[in-house]
Order: sequence, then C-alpha cells, then structure tokens
Amino acid sequence: MPLPDRLTVNNNTLSKSDLAPRVNGIIFINFLLLGIFISLIFGYVVFSNKITADSYQVKILNDRILNLTEDHGALTAHQAELEDESLLADYAQTHNMVEAADISYLFENGDVALRR
Repeated sequence: MPLPDRLTVNNNTLSKSDLAPRVNGIIFINFLLLGIFISLIFGYVVFSNKITADSYQVKILNDRILNLTEDHGALTAHQAELEDESLLADYAQTHNMVEAADISYLFENGDVALRR
C-alpha cells in the first residue's frame, strides 16, 4: 500500500522523504537481528555437535578400557596358571626332564659357553 504524499497526524505534517530514514533504520535493525539470530543458531548447532562427538569418544574409550580390563584379568589368570609349581613339576616329569644340580659354575664365569 503506497504512502500518500502528505500525511497529517496531530497537526504535524510529514512527507515521504521524512519517513525514509526511519524505514531504512528499521530494515537495518531487522537484518541485524536476523543475522544475530542465524549466528546464534549456527553456534548452537556447532556446540551441540561438539558435545555429542565428545560423549561418543568418551563412550568408545570406556568400552576400550572395559575390554582391556577383561584381557588383563584373563592374562593374570593365565600367568598364575603358568607359574603354578605343581603344574611345572608335572610338565617336567611328563617330558622326562631332570633337575639341574650344581650349576653355580655357570654364574661364576659369563663366557662358559664360549669355551671349546
């Protein structure tokens, strides 16, 4: 709807040229508010994406810690099984191994194996 050439309000007369700076200022403020709103939306999306990615990374690391803890438990049990003296004695007996006696000379001189 076009504005009339002259507008009279409370005995004050305004022309189109008097209203132009006000309209331009309002348009500028609207674009400024729109830009701020878009920037805030963009920041919200980026920030929430970062939080989601970080929580996903924490979940992956927690799963990895859980798996490593299970592996550590299994390896500790296997180590205890291997170090059991009765099992070692049974293994030595089934494979016809004999106990080494009087081997202190091996530790006295480091180059025993080099002698011919």
